[in-house]
Amino acid sequence: MFFHTFDIAIDVILVDMFRKISTIAAVFTVFLLLMALQKPLFLLWYASQAAEASFSELVGVSLHGLLLDLTVAGYLSVIPWLMLLATVFVTIPERSMRRMLNGYFIVISVIVSLLVAGDMGLFRHWGFRIDSTLLPYLKTPKEAAASVTWGDFVPTFLLFVGYVTLMIFALRPTAKLYRAERLSPLHRAGAAVLMLLVGGLLFLAIRGGVGTATANVSKVYFSDKMFLNQAATNPIFSFLSSASRSELRDGDFCYFSEEECAAIVDSMYEKGADATGNAVHLTT
Repeated sequence: MFFHTFDIAIDVILVDMFRKISTIAAVFTVFLLLMALQKPLFLLWYASQAAEASFSELVGVSLHGLLLDLTVAGYLSVIPWLMLLATVFVTIPERSMRRMLNGYFIVISVIVSLLVAGDMGLFRHWGFRIDSTLLPYLKTPKEAAASVTWGDFVPTFLLFVGYVTLMIFALRPTAKLYRAERLSPLHRAGAAVLMLLVGGLLFLAIRGGVGTATANVSKVYFSDKMFLNQAATNPIFSFLSSASRSELRDGDFCYFSEEECAAIVDSMYEKGADATGNAVHLTT
């Protein structure tokens, strides 16, 4: 009787965890495919430059760029993972969870699509993938918009509409995989451990592996042709990594107080009186 009850408990945990893991795995996979899609899209957008590369080099763009695609897919999957982790401790109705997931998918789809479309349009002028250089222009949107031509705006806008639509429709089915389960305290403990292990895998994807160096833009560089290296770079990662770095501020190099600075400068001079009584001489 005991072993039969134990087997049932294990089955309940496994079924519930399979549903949760399959949901987060589906979300991660869809995000990864959407990130990987940017590589051939970028090469088609700049077909004249891509035509100068060999077939193996074009394939290398997607293969080498996969590292940062995995990283970005991991970042984007963190919030859905946290939502599913919360359901281990709190039973959330299926309809409510699906609404929350779909709400997140819509918001993140708009943000990602804005960056992707903006990157495609700006690369022609900047020569590098989108990064935090964009931020100062957002402070003066009218001035920035004045320099945009219809030839730049129309295809970029159409790309945004197409990409955000694709993202939303690709992600929505993953929310339907969620099923609400009522678990006992024992079941919750086992499910929590498994979900934390899944979180560890997401962390490895975000970090870029188990090596010493973490994920960075230079990891996808593989060619002596800068265009191919730029094509392999994930624009979402490029923007986030540059935006997360702290900007230099006026006080970053102030190692002494104003009083200490004045004392140090004064010590370099010896005062002497001349006819006016104001002469100072630099000591060497």
